[in-house]
Amino acid sequence: MISRFKSYRKTAVLCLSFFILSMIGTGCTNMTADGRNRQGIKYYRQMRYDQAISEFQNAVSQSPGSPDGYYYVGMTYHALGSNSRDAAYYGQAEQYYKLCLTKNPNYAPCREKYAELMLETGRTAEAFAFLRDWEIHSKDLAAPKIAMAKLYQQAGRSHDALVYLNAAVQKEPQNFAVYNALGNLRESLGESTQALENYQLSYQFNPQQPEIAEKIARLTSSFSATTPANHAQTFRPAPQYNTPTRIAARNRLDF
Repeated sequence: MISRFKSYRKTAVLCLSFFILSMIGTGCTNMTADGRNRQGIKYYRQMRYDQAISEFQNAVSQSPGSPDGYYYVGMTYHALGSNSRDAAYYGQAEQYYKLCLTKNPNYAPCREKYAELMLETGRTAEAFAFLRDWEIHSKDLAAPKIAMAKLYQQAGRSHDALVYLNAAVQKEPQNFAVYNALGNLRESLGESTQALENYQLSYQFNPQQPEIAEKIARLTSSFSATTPANHAQTFRPAPQYNTPTRIAARNRLDF
């Protein structure tokens, strides 16, 4: 009986070990890659770029089919290039952006940053052609139009940016990213009231945006500091009245 019990126990241990190894082989790799990316983003925000790249490259090794790690490595080299104007860093960033897009051609942040890199390195026509090609092949998506609008804004062509953002609203009227871009554009033009409206609507569609909550609080606070209390609602429209149709109509007004 004792030997039989020992045999059962040995079998159980082996089964448990096999189960743990199989879990590591199937699920833990992706979790580990996600964790590496999260840690890399923390380093990136602290401008500890070498450590960020190390984490992102480990994520790529652990999950080579995911576009995320490639994008983050490219983003970090891009930041180094922007800071130093070193062509080698820009070249590394471009290589990783291309790898990212081979994994997912519609990876919007990568498309945006790659176009931004082209603009920074004096390849303006190439940047616009790159995004137009994406828009043609993904004409029913809002993301290419948002990216094009951001590029126009960076190029100082705010009216063209607004045209593309209004087109994006028509495609995806509940896409919070469109309203973030509209808010950013309006704020850059000093049109704080409309910026606030767009940020509020974005936050309605996706409350998991602490950075947008901060912008809403900042703009609301600035209005409260400069506006009499009995006129505060002029600058703090109730969210239930900020429908996509009404805000889109106001955004379509000429500058």
